[in-house]
Amino acid sequence: MSRLGDFENSIVERLGTAQIGATAAFRTVEGASGGRRPWNREALARERMPAAYVAFLEEPTAPETRAILRGPRFAVLIGSRSSRLVSDPRHGDSGSAGAFALIDAARGVLDGFEIDGGLELVCLQVRFVEADERSVVYELVYRIGAIVEDVPSAGLTFDGSAIQGALSRMSMEVGPQNAEVLEYVHHEGRAVYRISLESGSRIVRWMGELRAESQSGLSAVEEGIESAIGSLASATIEEAGVHTLTGCTITWLVRKGPRLVRGGLVAQPAEIVFVQKL
Repeated sequence: MSRLGDFENSIVERLGTAQIGATAAFRTVEGASGGRRPWNREALARERMPAAYVAFLEEPTAPETRAILRGPRFAVLIGSRSSRLVSDPRHGDSGSAGAFALIDAARGVLDGFEIDGGLELVCLQVRFVEADERSVVYELVYRIGAIVEDVPSAGLTFDGSAIQGALSRMSMEVGPQNAEVLEYVHHEGRAVYRISLESGSRIVRWMGELRAESQSGLSAVEEGIESAIGSLASATIEEAGVHTLTGCTITWLVRKGPRLVRGGLVAQPAEIVFVQKL
């Protein structure tokens, strides 16, 4: 069997174990071709509902693709139909499960599923596709990526201090030594952030989650980072046993979405951006 075919079969098999209460969530789970194309949605509508199709979408393979974006992506199309004209296919009724419950059931078995040694399913997106008065289709997009150990980033410091806090999970990415780089662009929603780089500079990023035991504790971590940004002082970044980067200036703290509560900790997905003068 092919690599992508094995992945598709594993997702189909796993999705078939999803339940709502003590009943199988889906009456039909199959692989399909063509991802989001209209034919798949039309075929899904003819299946015994609730139904789900699993279809390969794409796999970024360019050498410059960041490690965090690598891995094949699959769409999971979920269809639900109301058993009565007056009922709501999103919420369901006594005779059929609603699409929202089906999404929860699918994510309950797919999110974080170890599909192969060292690889897991990561949910990237849930979106509405189409609907009429009796039926609705939603799409879940999954990436198959490497499992990242959830360990503290204690070995990562700036000016000798773990400015991200002892409980945070962050990793470092060092940009290329490229004198031709003129600016760094970061897209977060509608915002675009730019830094003009001098010749012989590069971008260094810490990416992950800032974490603390309380809302006030996390606010204190963020305030400490923003204070370092305000000082514009050049210092050394240390990644224990890996990198020592001198001449670094902390430039941004970019918050990526709202705060979360994860494992009893308050978390803020974030990116800390530095400029290193080489």
